[in-house]
Amino acid sequence: DSVRVPRKNYRQLLNRPLFHWILTSLSKVDLITQIVVDTDSPEIKAGIKRHFPSIVVISRPPHLCNDPPMNEILMHDTSVVDADLYIQTHSTNPFLSPSSIAASIEKFLEVTPAYDSLFSVTRIQE
Repeated sequence: DSVRVPRKNYRQLLNRPLFHWILTSLSKVDLITQIVVDTDSPEIKAGIKRHFPSIVVISRPPHLCNDPPMNEILMHDTSVVDADLYIQTHSTNPFLSPSSIAASIEKFLEVTPAYDSLFSVTRIQE
């Protein structure tokens, strides 16, 4: 659960829990062959099992709960899940569209192996 915003991932957005939105977007991207969620939340695990049965859930070990550095979580996940490429996103991206995800993967594949990672940001305009 979020440390700063309690129950953030379960809050309703247009009658769906927040975490459903990004999982739906990821599920619509043909370039993604497996979706894995790392969580310690029984509620998220149950929601994934019920609404997204093809998504794999990793139970987050206790030492990685309570707001650890994200790099430690990523190191754990990549040691448990074997893949050629990894995409990391958060449940707080409900408006990230399947087309944006696919475009970023395509762009990354165009520049690999010259570059080994891609990171998206949003320009703040004043």
